[in-house]
Amino acid sequence: MKYLEYKGISLYDKEAMEFERLSVKPEYEIFPGIYLKPCNLSDLTKAIDLEKLGAFDYAVPQSWAEANGHPRGLDQAVWLYRKDRSSIFGGPFTVRQMLEGLRSQIKTEAVQFWFEQKAMEIER
Repeated sequence: MKYLEYKGISLYDKEAMEFERLSVKPEYEIFPGIYLKPCNLSDLTKAIDLEKLGAFDYAVPQSWAEANGHPRGLDQAVWLYRKDRSSIFGGPFTVRQMLEGLRSQIKTEAVQFWFEQKAMEIER
């Protein structure tokens, strides 16, 4: 049974999820056999440092929510006003997109850590 705290969120292996009596949902599988423990939207936005992309609001426009059936789960969104776009209106940034960002961020940090460890071994 293994788990990892990463920037305020928890990543569990399948055994730890079952031990905690949490449902193992394939859509929340970050990497093979590693799952995101249920957390709130605020923790997820902090973990991926969403502010790097721009300002955001947890309240989405009512018209967008109604047109999209008041999304939940992976389709739940925050309203993101990106720094790199000229539009002032913003747009949805879903939990699904946040999980992709989380996967990418963890991969980058893991490779950097691995490289630093290997580089130290070569210098010895």
